Amino acid sequence: KYSDGEMAVAWIFNWPLAIWMQNNNSVERSENRYVNFRETYTVYLKEDSLGNVTFNNLTTANTSTIKEIAKPTAEDEEEYKIQAEQYNQYISTVIDRITPTMYDGDLTTTGFRINVSANPYVNVSLKRNGNNYPLPPLKVLTDEGNQKVYEITEDGKWEITISSVSKEQKLTLYVDKATDEEAFERYFGKVSTFSDREYGNEFIDYSPNNPYGNMRILDLNSDIPVFSAPLTMSLQEVENFPLYGKIFNKTTGDELDWSENLTELTEYGEYEIFLYTNENYYEYAVLGDSSVPMAGDVRVYRIKFKVIGNVPQNSVNQYLLTKGRLGAFSIVAPSDFKSQFWGVTRPSLNKGRVTIAFASEENALKYAKALVWDMIEEYEENGKKYWRIPSIVNPSGQKVVSNSGWENARAVNIISKSLVQKCFFDLTDVSSYLTLEKTIQEVGEDGLEKEFVNLGSLVLNKSIIVWYSQEERELATLKEGIVNEIKIDKFIGVRKTAFLEKDENGEYSRINEGIKPTCFIKDKLGLASETIEVTNEEGKTALIEYNKDLYTQLHEQGFSAGIINVVEKNVYGVVVGEYILFFVPEGYQPAKISLKINGQKITINSSIELEGEGYAVIEDIKNYVDPETLIKISTNSNTVTYYTPSTIKGVVLNEGKTYSITIFDRFGNNYTVKITL
Repeated sequence: KYSDGEMAVAWIFNWPLAIWMQNNNSVERSENRYVNFRETYTVYLKEDSLGNVTFNNLTTANTSTIKEIAKPTAEDEEEYKIQAEQYNQYISTVIDRITPTMYDGDLTTTGFRINVSANPYVNVSLKRNGNNYPLPPLKVLTDEGNQKVYEITEDGKWEITISSVSKEQKLTLYVDKATDEEAFERYFGKVSTFSDREYGNEFIDYSPNNPYGNMRILDLNSDIPVFSAPLTMSLQEVENFPLYGKIFNKTTGDELDWSENLTELTEYGEYEIFLYTNENYYEYAVLGDSSVPMAGDVRVYRIKFKVIGNVPQNSVNQYLLTKGRLGAFSIVAPSDFKSQFWGVTRPSLNKGRVTIAFASEENALKYAKALVWDMIEEYEENGKKYWRIPSIVNPSGQKVVSNSGWENARAVNIISKSLVQKCFFDLTDVSSYLTLEKTIQEVGEDGLEKEFVNLGSLVLNKSIIVWYSQEERELATLKEGIVNEIKIDKFIGVRKTAFLEKDENGEYSRINEGIKPTCFIKDKLGLASETIEVTNEEGKTALIEYNKDLYTQLHEQGFSAGIINVVEKNVYGVVVGEYILFFVPEGYQPAKISLKINGQKITINSSIELEGEGYAVIEDIKNYVDPETLIKISTNSNTVTYYTPSTIKGVVLNEGKTYSITIFDRFGNNYTVKITL
């Protein structure tokens, strides 16, 4: 007779028969049962689940607190199940506390156990470093509650397959018993080559105390190694040990996943390579995501260095000019950005307002929508619930929106679009590029600095513009330009800046206007850049000094407006870069405006006042070298409209008004045409 819930199939033969039965207990149980025949049947209750098999790290093993607990022995079926559940729970808890469970991909520096105490009938097969490996004898640890384990202590990559009656599971664990120094040498070797350019052995550090291996140190005064780009980092090919990681460029804010044994870095900046032997280490230990299981032992390698050299066909200073992301030389002047941007304006705690700048309308709209949704409040009136936006006026004339999700979404979209405005950097008007002297930062929960915080908490007496993020600022950066079909790497002019500072009362009310210099830089030994020579179209040449404003040098040496060819050489006289700049002296404004007044065509290239009757039409702007030129048209009724050369064509000036047309470049050079009709 079989108890409830059990199933058995018996064949009447003259030998014992093992019968598999589904049972949640994870303990072997053998019984003799007799029916109306002489034969004896031996029945095994065998657990089919593989979840009871654990993989325990020997590094943290401490069995001193294990207590002996009796296996279930009760004759009563229900009591037997209760005892079995308590026993299994105890074993699982003790194992996890004493020798933490390892998961797929984990590494241990001592070894691990395959603990099958809860299911000793599971099938286990092993591969070490890709080859089949015989299963060690099953140990019974009498001093640890009679746990049944297979123990692995040899180095290598262990591929483990466990299977039961109907299930199979595979995982990989690693045993790495090397010292930290030996493990580091395994990946990086005694001689790690970080550059394929030869500068001589005098720059190689062979000292045994060099924590970075044999790296080429270019800056002898730096506390971390400095290399010339392109920088090729090669790890030793290690088949049997894992390595994951990230590469951070602290100068640019870029982040790369370490995915290959060969990585080439071309970005200028200060780097940190963060490598680790557990794939989940960064998310779990660094970012603190406790939902990611992590156990075992983790080796972590942190390597810091700088890259100051040239990238292919792009010298260090050409890269500085076109990217502008080099620490102290990073972008701070409005002339480095595209003239047009998109803004969402918010109030401060005083009369000043904060315009959050975005490179695209799409990104600005996303921010505006999030802003509006956050402002919605729920209230009740006459027994009905409504939503309202108390601090933003709905364009439809009401601040109240319904409790309908569809209507609210529609209202949010309308309001959000009204908040996003097309804006321009007008270098003739300080208010259009006034910002804070320092980027406001806070440290987030992840320990990283964040550029953007709630600027609405500021007390501002004047309005400011602040980029939403480093990414938006990068997207708005000018890369290059074209003049007469010639590629210009950079326009060199007077880079105006304006910062809002605190006054003696601690309030943001004082405007500090200044000039941001454009300087060339060099490495200490001149390996990436030693000399820079410039030549204009008339053949005039000059050597440029490092760390001194380029505009000032060109102006003092009598260079006129126009194209300038730059040749940059290293200490060996090898040309490392050749590129083209366009020098824009202060006051230089070559634009020509073509317009018609009463049908008569007029071309203008300087400030002038005109009178006419009827209306005028602006036909075109010709021969302007800066692709970021802007045109501002203001009227005697105080309306101001901005245009670009492509949008100005065909604009009509109506009769009975006075118009001021100002054309200006990214440096603020301008002239104004006043027309009274």
